[in-house]
Amino acid sequence: MQTRCAISVISILTGQLLLLPLAAKAGLWTFDSLGDLDGGRFQSAAYDVSDDGTVVVGSGWTAVNNKAFRWTDLTGMTQLENSDLYSHSSATSSGGSVAVGWVWNQATARVEAFRWTQATGAVGLGDLAGGTFESYANDVSADGAVVAGFGHTALGYQASRWTQATGQVPLGDLSGGIFHSSAFGVSRDGLTIVGTGNSSQGQEAFYWTQASGMIGLGDLTGGIFESHAEDVLADGGVIIGNGQSALGKEAFRWTPTGGMIGLGDLPGGLYESEAWGGAADGSLLVGSASTDLGREAFIWGVGSGMRNLRDVASTEYGLDLTGWRLSHALAMSADGRIIVGQGYNPDGNLEAWVIRDATTPVPEPSSLILFGLTAAGFYGVQLRRRRKQRAA
Repeated sequence: MQTRCAISVISILTGQLLLLPLAAKAGLWTFDSLGDLDGGRFQSAAYDVSDDGTVVVGSGWTAVNNKAFRWTDLTGMTQLENSDLYSHSSATSSGGSVAVGWVWNQATARVEAFRWTQATGAVGLGDLAGGTFESYANDVSADGAVVAGFGHTALGYQASRWTQATGQVPLGDLSGGIFHSSAFGVSRDGLTIVGTGNSSQGQEAFYWTQASGMIGLGDLTGGIFESHAEDVLADGGVIIGNGQSALGKEAFRWTPTGGMIGLGDLPGGLYESEAWGGAADGSLLVGSASTDLGREAFIWGVGSGMRNLRDVASTEYGLDLTGWRLSHALAMSADGRIIVGQGYNPDGNLEAWVIRDATTPVPEPSSLILFGLTAAGFYGVQLRRRRKQRAA
């Protein structure tokens, strides 16, 4: 899912990617800027999208605070909860009927994960036992039943898994180092969770299953030891994130047979790339990288490698993106035909956007209602942390 906090839809051209035959049938592409909530400064970001592209979740600003939003073609952008508190929506279920995120009370410093449905609204998920009260929800399984995130315990921050039956369950940490772990992604089937823990070597990407417990994934070769797993695809068969190579911070793709493989970077700027999401089978990924213009979104495919998403959208999909810089591609639909993210609009403001293959079937408005409605900084949290909240 995006896995883990602006979203779009995209088809991949078969002539270039044999593994992605959808684009041969597609010729109509759309780019939509999603606007922002009413009031306050203009700034929004899309962090996840439903499988059919009809529901997008993220964060925007009102006159009161940064607020979690849901967006549909029918309703536009609306708040997920109406308190005066800071809120953030990280992810949505495959059908768009469940959204997860967190609400922050700036006066009391209390942060609580929530799970939203049309029937219940945003319901707090509590916290792990021990420590100060603080919990975050970063991702949700396809059916909306399993939530991955982290909370605060007597030992420190700890990755967590929530279900209705169990409540918040701690997942432990890697061995060695200061106790500190966070979960950022959960597989569509809810059985595999990924994130970052502290091992004897330093911050290290991990995967967790009930059978295996928490297993470290290592890091790319060269550079300082530091890796982060952001999402898990192919029901645990592909894990993506970023690590440190000899060249710098680099997006990676991990598989059980191939291990952790660096995905490179876009030309220009610092050597720095991060993978945020991808198609369900893991053959197509999206993220952000450094160029001479600053951060720019990328699309990566098996056989095609990493490409600038704006260039692909303009030259291959025929989209007019005059004045736009797509800074972050943060999530992708299961079939790879929709991408969402954040970018600088022609006015210079950060705005959520979605790219879609217009040939993707879109339900009539009455069907959209039946689907249900889903579901920017946190103090000085870096933009790379906006999609999924990390422990400080």
